[in-house]
Amino acid sequence: MEVKAKQVSSEFLNMSKEEDYPVHSCFEHGFNLAAEGRLCFIGNKHDELLPYGILLKKEDVKKIRDVVSQGETSFCMDQERQRLVSSGLVIDFSGAQVFSSRYQKDHRMRPQMSLDRIFGFIKDEKTGFGDTIGQIVSGKCGNIEVIRNCFRSRDKEVICHILKKWVGYGPGLTPSGDDFLLGILFADEMFSFLGDSFKAELVKLADSRYTTDVSVNQYFCALQHLFSKSFLEFANAWKERQVNQMAESLKRILLFGHTSGRDIAAGLWTGIQYAEDKWRQL
Repeated sequence: MEVKAKQVSSEFLNMSKEEDYPVHSCFEHGFNLAAEGRLCFIGNKHDELLPYGILLKKEDVKKIRDVVSQGETSFCMDQERQRLVSSGLVIDFSGAQVFSSRYQKDHRMRPQMSLDRIFGFIKDEKTGFGDTIGQIVSGKCGNIEVIRNCFRSRDKEVICHILKKWVGYGPGLTPSGDDFLLGILFADEMFSFLGDSFKAELVKLADSRYTTDVSVNQYFCALQHLFSKSFLEFANAWKERQVNQMAESLKRILLFGHTSGRDIAAGLWTGIQYAEDKWRQL
């Protein structure tokens, strides 16, 4: 069986070599390939464009998932013909639209907007921590100030101790603690508030010994400035001061995983709030 991809990541194309890529995990909306230390999602979940991803037509997803779940264990890259090949399936991405997941930093961005106006409509959404997004951001769950105090700390021992309470915390393929930190990392992409020591310690902990393979991949992408399309659209809407478009992007982020999107949104709001607080102190 052969299916044609709708869109393909430029980062995937740039790294691809002619070698076997094993199937890592299979889901309702597609599957992950393990490729050169990355996880590449092939499928379609709400048309989201993911780092190193290949987006298929929705009607093709069930076909390929059934083939993969029935025993396909690896794919070979045919770079010349731009396709992935297994014994029972060909995924052709020649002619597919190419996209990039790389965030282009704009140093003119400022965290000066009403965060309640932007995030208020999601404040009562319940996260994987058991608290609502609003409760987390307001500090009512009790541990937000602790991690905020680490953002620009130079004490690596303290930072590591605190981060170990978040990395890998919670159930699922991407535990809630990892998703929360992903939101913070993207807020930092927008407004550059995290210190070098914080990011260095996070790099050390972004390892399968501490969390899941999917979270490790998520951290790797974020630290390489690669994010899903909904993140990039949120940042662009912020730049243009388009509150309605920010809301649409947040709604798409909330669709991630079981609670992943809500955990990410809590981290994003927390990070931007921190950046705004620091900006006001200047």
